[in-house]
Amino acid sequence: MLELKEVLMNVPREQIANDLRKRIISGDLRPGDKVPSGRELAASSGSSYITANEAIKLLAREGLVELRNKSVARVADPDTMMSPEAQLVTARDELAAARETVRELRDDLTELEGRITDALSKIKV
Repeated sequence: MLELKEVLMNVPREQIANDLRKRIISGDLRPGDKVPSGRELAASSGSSYITANEAIKLLAREGLVELRNKSVARVADPDTMMSPEAQLVTARDELAAARETVRELRDDLTELEGRITDALSKIKV
């Protein structure tokens, strides 16, 4: 189950990605066109550069944009977009990575809770 904090952190990324997705689908951004940079998207959306870049990466995973190098993304050609099978493989890989991150975070949380409990037990009130 997603925590509220997690949901709120993803809203700006999703909104930026949705705005770009609409521009691509409407034809405002055409195959081969340069996608606005992370810095440009951050400035126009009032979000961070990291959040804007995550939105671009999300669209790349969906096959809507191609990342040519770290600073340039272009709208993908529909003929070269990822097949549903390739999208499934990518999604499965991302899910596995996300699950591993969650496991690591749970371990960190357990350790921190233990340290806090130990520290509280040593405090004399």
